[in-house]
Amino acid sequence: MPIIRAEKIEIAYQTTSVIRELTLSIECGTMISLVGPNGSGKSTLLKALAGQIRLKDGKAFLDEQEIRHTGSRATARRLSFLPQTPLVPEGLSVRELVALGRFPHLGFTGLRSQEDEQAIDQAMEMASVKELSARPAEQLSGGQRQRAWIAMTLAQQSDILFLDEPTTYLDISHQIEVLDLLQHMNRDYQRTVVMVLHDLNLAARYSDRIIALRDGTIHADDTPSRVVTPKILEQVFGIQAEIHTDSATGRPWFIPGRLLPLRTDKTS
Repeated sequence: MPIIRAEKIEIAYQTTSVIRELTLSIECGTMISLVGPNGSGKSTLLKALAGQIRLKDGKAFLDEQEIRHTGSRATARRLSFLPQTPLVPEGLSVRELVALGRFPHLGFTGLRSQEDEQAIDQAMEMASVKELSARPAEQLSGGQRQRAWIAMTLAQQSDILFLDEPTTYLDISHQIEVLDLLQHMNRDYQRTVVMVLHDLNLAARYSDRIIALRDGTIHADDTPSRVVTPKILEQVFGIQAEIHTDSATGRPWFIPGRLLPLRTDKTS
């Protein structure tokens, strides 16, 4: 049974539809990347599935309950959402920022338990920010700040992780570190991970499934080897590409070539 499901959802900003008649389901324990050109609806779709924005039409479900009827705290216990460019509240240390992830689990007193403190410590260690614990969060570099936000997401200890461009501001070594961490959470802790990625080669390396969007609709939804193909890269991104297979992982990777006119057909 899907853990998350969308039925013919439509999302519009004012009079402009961003997502159109989109249907999909997400199974428990999968690692999924949403890819597509700028403006294709990736971030909007992620927010909709997390109950962050209102649907113009259609329905979105979490655990077979329509998400608009699920309370925000109950949703947060099941689903962590890291937006693309979160704002750091002024005056918070890194540890205080990470501790915000425990909010859905606090009782009516608002006081953190020993279990909460352990979850915070574990999350900071996993995201490699423990040595930054006392630093003011607003003084961190872009990469350090991104890892602190990821630590906050992990401290939430939800079974579903939604991340909008989690590798933003990170150099390649830290990108790999973060994606290795998310894969570890997926493989060893059965977390369901859904993330927006711009780097299609990284999406192919780490994902069980890639959903490629264009113009607010799903153009391709399959395993990396069935999505990272010359035809789909031409249709979705308008590029000519040379496809290779990683001998160690069996995953596809590509070398981009020249730009091509976007085709209008949607066959894959």
